[in-house]
This record gives sequence, structure tokens and C-alpha cells, in this order.
Amino acid sequence: MKQNFETPEAVEVDFDTEFPDQDHDYEPTVVKLTNNPAPAVRPKDDDGLLDLSDEATLDKLSTGGFLRLRPEGHNVIRLAFFKPAIHEKTHFSQERSKTFRCLQSPGAICCKQLGEARDAIGVLAVQYVGASAKDGALKKGTDPDLRAGYVTLSKSALVSMRRSLPEGASLYSVDWTMWKRASGIGYEYAQRPLAYKALGLEKQVEELIAPYKDGVRLRQRVAKPMSATEVTMLITGEPPDLDDGKQLEDMETL
Repeated sequence: MKQNFETPEAVEVDFDTEFPDQDHDYEPTVVKLTNNPAPAVRPKDDDGLLDLSDEATLDKLSTGGFLRLRPEGHNVIRLAFFKPAIHEKTHFSQERSKTFRCLQSPGAICCKQLGEARDAIGVLAVQYVGASAKDGALKKGTDPDLRAGYVTLSKSALVSMRRSLPEGASLYSVDWTMWKRASGIGYEYAQRPLAYKALGLEKQVEELIAPYKDGVRLRQRVAKPMSATEVTMLITGEPPDLDDGKQLEDMETL
């Protein structure tokens, strides 16, 4: 038969047939086909970046949701107060933007450097997040969106609030609206009818405040307890001087 070099003869191939030069130990590489992956989203330059000198940021990181309730900007918030309330003597470091508990010891560095301690009253509270940011009103059919937290009151604010109450009423028997003063320093308060009872939300409120009714978290949040060493470092930025007889391990005696 004349061989056709221009058109090669077709050869039938069985893919299960072994070829003479086939390596029986050869393990084929398995290539898995995947869908085209979505392009990576480049994060914004400020994503995940925190300002740890900002006390509001530190609040969110450290409190697990039990936050100080206060209005921002020109907004008004609406609150109901609950027991317990706690009283602490505190100092505020302007440089560090931090409130802490007074050491209340003779000659304490906090009182020497920052002046006389101030009264701070912390009160367990529930905020009506769904209330109007304009005047604190709750419109009919609006979800009140309750949130537990705490409010800090100055002694003068507490006295003023008590004087405004009608006879037989208490701080707990009314709602309060709260907004910043025009000067930007301190807050104003006004009474509103107690809404959560009118709305039949007593059970929901009790569940919200139950984890905080022992006052432990409230006391920790109103004024962080600090040792003399920590207070010194907060105020001066440096550790206290060590006397010859003091040991580094005994930090609470510094």
C-alpha cells in the first residue's frame, strides 16, 4: 500500500490502554478549576484605626456595650433612671482626657496637681433611642428602641432636677430629656411622662437592666479605680521616684 505522507492515517486511541513507555509510578498532578476570585477590596486608609486618646473610643472597647449615655451635638436624648446610683469623688485630667477616682489620701498627688475632687453621681439608665432627636418625643407607632447604659450627673444638676419635681415624684418616676448647654459645657434636663410603663415595656426594661443592678459595672465606669502609681504616671507621664528602701515589686507602696 502506498503511504500517504500528506495525510497521516488516523490512529484509534483507547485512553485506558497503557503505553509502552508509561511510568507506573507516575502520579498525575490534579488541577482543580475554581471560579475567578473576586478582586480584593482595598480597605480605606482609616479602616480599623483607632484613636486611643479618645475616651468615647475606649468606652466602646472596654465596656462590652454598657456605655455612658449622653447627647451629641445639638441632639436631645430621652432617658428613664433606675436604681442603683453611686457617688464618687473624681478628678479629670484635661491633658489625658480621662476621669478617675480620687485617691482620697492626705497629700495625694491627684489633689495637688488637679485641685479639689469633684462629686460625680452615676445612675443606671435606659435610653429611648427611637425618640426624636429634636425634642425627645416618642411618636405613636415608633419603636422606642431601648438601650441600657448609665448617666453621670454633677451634684448641682442633681439638686436642680430634684427641685423641679412635683410633690410626691422622684427621679425614677418620670422620664428625662437631656441636651448640651449652649456653652457646650454641661447638660440641661427636663421632665417628660414616664413612657416605658405607658407602653407596657416593664418586662423588657427589667431584662435590660438586670446585669447592672448590682452596681459593680456602674462603679467601674463612673470613675476608674487607680493605684497611686497609676495616678502618678497618668498625671506626670513618669513613674514615681523610688526611695532606697522601696522595691519595684511592691508597686502599691510607691
